[in-house]
Amino acid sequence: RRLHARRISDRRETAHRRDRTSPAGLPCHPVLPHRVTGALVHLCQILIRSFVADLPDADERAEQAGYAWGTEHAISSGDQAALEGLAHALSEQGFAPTIAERRIWFNRCPYQASRLEDGDLHTVCALHLGIIRGYLATSGSQLTTGQLTIGSPCTLTLVDRD
Repeated sequence: RRLHARRISDRRETAHRRDRTSPAGLPCHPVLPHRVTGALVHLCQILIRSFVADLPDADERAEQAGYAWGTEHAISSGDQAALEGLAHALSEQGFAPTIAERRIWFNRCPYQASRLEDGDLHTVCALHLGIIRGYLATSGSQLTTGQLTIGSPCTLTLVDRD
């Protein structure tokens, strides 16, 4: 319980730092070292191939798993603090997110640069979409995910929750 409270406190403290900011004033977080994200990408590849790749609803299952992860890591707060916490959570996963004007730019995607097959990459994107959706829903934000555009960089629009 103490460890959980400390993790929340650490996240809040990190989320409020303003070392680098986006046009909307939200932090642009540094990404994990390449060797760490490389290991995570490799683990993700193995998990996808082993458990979901051949299932007809692989993307749906990945999004549900991501949603569960997002709900467990969200910090209860309003929209601004929720977006700051989300930016921090995404940076811990190896992205270099910028959040501004109801849009998330994934300035770095460790999965897109890897050798994932197209179907596997799509499943990873569904997983990350679920993480963001779950995080926002649990944090108390009035925003949710909109259109995800795969590109360089990938972008995700944020829309009002119904």
